Amino acid sequence: MPKVMPEGSRLYTVVDQGGTSYEDVDTYLNYLHALDFSPNTIRSYARHLALLFRWLDQRGAAWDELSFDGLCTFGADLADGTLRSVARHGEFRPTEPRSRATCEAVMAAVYSYLDYWKLEGRGPADLRLYREGTNRRTTTYSFLAHVAHQRPRQQRRVRFRGPKPQGPHIINFEDDFQRLLNAAKTHRDKALLSAMYDGGLRISQALGLHHEDIDIARKRVRGLLHEQVTSDLACP
Repeated sequence: MPKVMPEGSRLYTVVDQGGTSYEDVDTYLNYLHALDFSPNTIRSYARHLALLFRWLDQRGAAWDELSFDGLCTFGADLADGTLRSVARHGEFRPTEPRSRATCEAVMAAVYSYLDYWKLEGRGPADLRLYREGTNRRTTTYSFLAHVAHQRPRQQRRVRFRGPKPQGPHIINFEDDFQRLLNAAKTHRDKALLSAMYDGGLRISQALGLHHEDIDIARKRVRGLLHEQVTSDLACP
């Protein structure tokens, strides 16, 4: 549920059946906001935490007394659809199992919330969230992956079965761009795509170009405010 601030920005919160927000959740979401998380990320985390707190309310339990068995039960209810999502106030979505990716996204928000409060000295005292991972090497495309492999790996103790989401698809950009260019039906569209590709321009910059902004002799492009674009054109 979003709260609109006087200056127009939105802060998201989680409320109970009576419409009262959870102070601890508000503190955590404000922390994400202070770290400059995107509004979409904060909204997703708020929606995921709403599932946990509705599940806790149904059982009359407090989040800071959550046990590992309770966390496993929450994960099971989440995966098989027993814990239904709210479509709007008072209405629930149909009961259906959730995918592995969805369950892991929800659990990531729950883990992040519990980790935050653990650092603050609060939360379930005896709840162990992680276990030491295996040293098995996996393919990764992250920066400094060779350093990450040297560190002890911590894995979440609550995990889900099911097909894994597809990994990053490696493309041949030159070939794909050529196919995109060939699919353009007009010279205008081809020129627009070429300007974006050769000059490294965003669509808004390319649409605002005028003939006088293109310096063919020097292979330069000037932007809307006639500021020099650092990348050279690949024209002959």
